[in-house]
Amino acid sequence: MTPHFSVLRLVGAVLLFAAPPGLVAQCPEGRIAAVFVNRREVFERPESGAAQRFMWAYDFANRVHTRTREDVIRRELLFREGDCYDPALIADSERVLRATPFLAKAEIFATREADGTVRVLVDTRDEWSTRPELRLETGGGLSLKTLELREDNLVGTGQQVAIYTRESEGEREYGVSYATPQLARTRWDLQLAGGKTSAGYFVSQLLAYPFVGDTGPWAIRQQFGYYDRFFEYFVSREQGDGLARILFAERRGSFDAGAVYRFGPRRHLTLIGGALAAEWIQYNEGARFASREDSMSAPAAVLDRFPRQDTVRSIRAVAILGRRSIGFVQRRGIDAVNAAEDIPLGTEVEVALGMGLGIFGTDRDATVNVGLLTGGEYRGLLGGLRVVTEAKRNLDARGTGSEWSDMLTQLDAWSYWRPSPESRHTWVAAVSGVGGWQTTTPFQATLGRRAGLRGFQDHIFPGGQRVVIALEHRRYLPWLQVRFGDLGTVVFANAGKIWQGRDPYGVNSPFEVAVGAGLRHAYPSGSRRTYRLDVAIPVAGDVPGRRIAIIAGVGQAIGIGALRDDSQVRRSARRPLAASLLSLPR
Repeated sequence: MTPHFSVLRLVGAVLLFAAPPGLVAQCPEGRIAAVFVNRREVFERPESGAAQRFMWAYDFANRVHTRTREDVIRRELLFREGDCYDPALIADSERVLRATPFLAKAEIFATREADGTVRVLVDTRDEWSTRPELRLETGGGLSLKTLELREDNLVGTGQQVAIYTRESEGEREYGVSYATPQLARTRWDLQLAGGKTSAGYFVSQLLAYPFVGDTGPWAIRQQFGYYDRFFEYFVSREQGDGLARILFAERRGSFDAGAVYRFGPRRHLTLIGGALAAEWIQYNEGARFASREDSMSAPAAVLDRFPRQDTVRSIRAVAILGRRSIGFVQRRGIDAVNAAEDIPLGTEVEVALGMGLGIFGTDRDATVNVGLLTGGEYRGLLGGLRVVTEAKRNLDARGTGSEWSDMLTQLDAWSYWRPSPESRHTWVAAVSGVGGWQTTTPFQATLGRRAGLRGFQDHIFPGGQRVVIALEHRRYLPWLQVRFGDLGTVVFANAGKIWQGRDPYGVNSPFEVAVGAGLRHAYPSGSRRTYRLDVAIPVAGDVPGRRIAIIAGVGQAIGIGALRDDSQVRRSARRPLAASLLSLPR
C-alpha cells in the first residue's frame, strides 16, 4: 500500500469516533462504523522538478472538470454504515465502481478498530469525462466513421450526454443521447437516444434495474426502439473493381418488458425469469441500386435474385433460464495500456425460449436463443470464449420445407499471455466468426475491416459466413509515460476468409492476410479508456486495389475488451430481447 493510502487511513481513524461496543453484536466480522470517501482529481500535482513546469496545465484541467459527487459514489456501494462487514461486498463494490465510465480508479480499504468495528475508506480518482471521439479510416479514400462529443459525468452526477454522427453498415446517423445510472437517485438506469438516418429517423428508450454485483436478486427491464434504415447489400461489379451497392428500405420497431430472479450461493447462481417481446418489420419497397454508377456497373438481373420480403409482426412470451458461476481477478494492462482491470473467470449460460402468441402477429413460431461466456486462467495464460446463437422454428412448416430458419451465430475466442506478471509485453490471440443459415430476413456478412479484418476495404468479399484470426504483441512504454497519459505500441497480423453460404450475392474468398503496427494511448495516466491508431498493409491473397489503411478509433481491436455484438449480425437479429437481461449486471 502506498504512503498516500496509509495517511488516509490514519486520518479516517482519527476523525471518526468509536462505535458503541454493542454495535458489533451479531456480526462475526464486525460492523461498519463509518465510511469515508476520498475523491481525487483527474490529474495529481506532479512531484518531480521536471514536471513542475506543467503544473499550470494540471491545475487548469482539474478546475474545468467537476469531480464526481460523493453521494453518487456512495449510491454505487453495496454496503452502508451500520451494516455487517463482509469482505465479498467490499470486493464487489470495488468492481462496480471500476466499471463506471466516470472513474479511472477505485480502491476500498478496511481498518479494524480496537472495539471490533470497521472503518472503510473508499478511494477514487475521476476519469477525464469530456471527450471528443473520432474514428477515421483510409484505404480507398478517407472515411469518417464516427464523430462524437460526449460528456460521461455531467456536473459530477454520472449522467452521460452525447451528440454524434456515425456510419455503420452504410447507414449514416445523426443523433443525440442521454443516460443515467442513478435515475432519481435510485439504482434504475435510463437511456434515451434519437436522431436522423438516411432513410428516416430513429428513437430508442431503455429503463432497467440491473443486477448489482453478485448480491442483487432482481433485474428488470423495459425497452422500446424504432428505426428507419436502408439495408445495404453488396454484389460484384461486371465493370471495374470493387462492389456495387444495393439498398433495401426497412422500418423496424421493437418492444420488450421482463424480469429475471436469481438465487443460490454466491458465484453459483441460478436465474429464472420471463418477458413479453413484440417486433414489427416492414419493407417499404423492392431492392434498388444505391447509385447510377452501381446500376451501370452491375447486371440488372441481380435485383431479381433479391429474396422477397414480407412484413413481420410478432408478439412472443419468453422464458429465460440461466446459470452464472463467475468470479473476477484483477490484472493490470490487459486491454488498457497500464490500468487495473477486472477479468471474468468461470462460466455463464443463458437460454431464452420464445413462443408466438398468435395475436396481432404473422409469425406462428418458436424461438431459441442461447448465450455462453466462459473464461479461465492457467499458469499466467488467460483465455475465454463467447458464443451467441439464435434460431426460429416455424410451426406451420411441417412437410413444406425446413422447420428451422433465421439461424445466426457469433463466436469470439481470446487468450492473453505475459512472460511474467510484471512484464511490459503481452501477446494476444483472438478468433471471431459469424454466420447466417436459412435466413428469411436480409443478412450479409463481409470480410472488410469494419467486420474485424484490418487492412482491407470496408466491404471486400460479401458472403454468408466469416472467420477472422488475429495475433497482437502489445508493449507498454513506461519510460515515455507522462502525467497526461500512458503510451504503448502494437504489432499485429490478421487473416480471414468468407464463404458464400446462401447469400445470393456472396463469394468464396481466398484466405486474406494483413500485417501492421499501431500506437495505444490512455488519457490521463492510469485510465482504462484506450485510444488506438493502426497502420495495416495487405500482404497475401487476391486483394483488389491493395492499399495501406490507417485506422483511428477508441478501444482495442481484439480481446475481451473489444467484445460486442457484430453489427452485421445485429442488424439482422430477431432475438426476443434486443439485449439479454442476463448481461446487465453492474
